[in-house]
Amino acid sequence: MNFTKTTEQSSHYDSLKTMSVNGLFKKSISEIQNHYYIIILILIFTSCKKHNDNDVSKNEFVKIWQSRKSIIPHKAHLNIKSDNTFDYKDSGCQWSSNSFGTWKIIKDTLILNSIPSKECQYVNGFGNNCRVAKFGEDFTLETSIKDCKPDERNGDYTTFTNDKFYLKNDTLEYVTNIKFPFNDRIAFFAKN
Repeated sequence: MNFTKTTEQSSHYDSLKTMSVNGLFKKSISEIQNHYYIIILILIFTSCKKHNDNDVSKNEFVKIWQSRKSIIPHKAHLNIKSDNTFDYKDSGCQWSSNSFGTWKIIKDTLILNSIPSKECQYVNGFGNNCRVAKFGEDFTLETSIKDCKPDERNGDYTTFTNDKFYLKNDTLEYVTNIKFPFNDRIAFFAKN
């Protein structure tokens, strides 16, 4: 048997060798690209955060809010703190009230809930939960501590019970079912 290569056989052998090296090289690049695409997709999907267009950032609520101008001379401040607590102070000519508690955000709505006062104070609800004396009604305000005698200089305690607010432009609007006279509303704007 003759094992010598002819020029034709050698050239055919070289082209097969080149094709197989190029094929391996192309196959390796293709596999690397596939791995690269898989890694990119994994990074994209793991770094994506579920976002709802109706969700509002916590930072949009965290600030000191001041009541809008009102018919009755009074001023209220609502301090929404970053630790999910709030302070509320409200005062008029001869009265004042305060509150403190916790807050949370659900979608675009701020929800406030008061913590019971440990001081002896008269207690009334905020907004939808506010009790108002009706003509001819024997009306007695509750107290924060049973049978205590509040010192009126301490003011009243306003309780927030799932009271809801939402942002409208730069105003914190109260969600209410109460019709106020003169189309007034409970709203706060950011204090400068």
